[in-house]
Amino acid sequence: MVVVVLVTPYLAAFALVLFESFGVLRKRGLRIPRLHPGWWVALEVFTYAAQLAVLRYAAFHGEPPAAWRVALPIPVIYFWTAHEGVLSAAFLALGTLQSIGLVALYRAVVPRAWLLSGAVVLIAMSVLAPVLSSFDLYGYVQNGLLGRAAYAPPNVALPGEYHAIDLWFHGPGVTLYGPLWIPIVQMVTGLGTTLLAKLLALRAFSMCLWLALLVCLRALRFSRSVLVVTALNPALLLQFVANGHNDLIAIVLLTLGAFFASVYPAIAFALVALVGAFKLPYVVLGLPILAGVRPAWLRFVGIAVAVVGALAISWFGAGLPYVRVLAAHSGSFDAQTPVYAIAFAGGLAAIAVAVLGGPRLRGSVWLLPAFGAFRQPFVLPWYCIFGFPYALARRSLMRYLLVCFPFVTALLLPEFRQVWTQYLVVPCVVVLSLGLVTRTRRGTVRRTGEAE
Repeated sequence: MVVVVLVTPYLAAFALVLFESFGVLRKRGLRIPRLHPGWWVALEVFTYAAQLAVLRYAAFHGEPPAAWRVALPIPVIYFWTAHEGVLSAAFLALGTLQSIGLVALYRAVVPRAWLLSGAVVLIAMSVLAPVLSSFDLYGYVQNGLLGRAAYAPPNVALPGEYHAIDLWFHGPGVTLYGPLWIPIVQMVTGLGTTLLAKLLALRAFSMCLWLALLVCLRALRFSRSVLVVTALNPALLLQFVANGHNDLIAIVLLTLGAFFASVYPAIAFALVALVGAFKLPYVVLGLPILAGVRPAWLRFVGIAVAVVGALAISWFGAGLPYVRVLAAHSGSFDAQTPVYAIAFAGGLAAIAVAVLGGPRLRGSVWLLPAFGAFRQPFVLPWYCIFGFPYALARRSLMRYLLVCFPFVTALLLPEFRQVWTQYLVVPCVVVLSLGLVTRTRRGTVRRTGEAE
């Protein structure tokens, strides 16, 4: 049963890709009440505040927490939370409302005053969020303190308040990120002199990246609607500003690369290589942004240069210790490994088709998180952003990824994952995603209407 629960998201992604390939995915829009855009902006703000409250409650209610966990400047939710079934249902319901609200905001003409005020409030809530749903931000502080030694840390406890980070990892923690990450995190965390100050510095840095992403999307001439559902997306802000996941660095650089791909392809190639040297999976995940490079021979030469460049920088910058860390993180083979392997192969095929200029399927964005899972037991919520470079080529794909992001990430939060969410909710979502097929008098098959 446990194995099925863990691989259910990938099975659902396979189903979506399969049905989309045969043209039976529903493309008709949801029927949502027509309200003033201000109400939908308020919904995003309210549900985000409620999610932070749920996470805060979860961080302090559960198995008796150790004294050092209570003393953390920003509490972190942990497994085996009290009332986790109720909390899971509440968190998932709030994520569902956020996705519905984003659909409405995408269709609406949102006044600039509402857009700016809503975005400012959401960003402020993210920077000052009183809870974390992931310990990664503390891990980044540890990376900054250790520097290059993070690939093979000495068996020496961190001093003072930083020792809590060692206790969480049950010993010296290692970094999974490439050599370009170390100078970045040292620079940012160096702005703070205490643990809390370093955490807030990382959040402020993420906020700047968030603003840079909006500028890059605007430069790529994405519609105002896409910018709206990016700026007012609580789940994106939760994962990449409040929790500070460093994937936002890669996303911004790849979005910038997509801007240069058709005009100055050499810059795009260099950015893909740099992003891969920052976080290795992105050297593959970023390849779809090069689909517009012409002629084809230049595109493939550039891909080879980018991949080799990322590997070379990683090797000369971190060496064998980095290879050992990645190998250890990949986990051992078990019953669910074949499903992860198939998902990885499916994602790789989707990227290859995109690079060759072929069609891009919406369902493929949910296979791409396999590039970060490394056969680990959970599909982590922030891995869903791995589909972002793939979606950059089409407005409909980007819209689909953005509006689904709150619901999907709420469903995948490991600490709140329940058997019923995997056995009931996931299959129901797949069923609801299927197209309604009707038959004409001649017996031919036609799909339902499509709405933008």
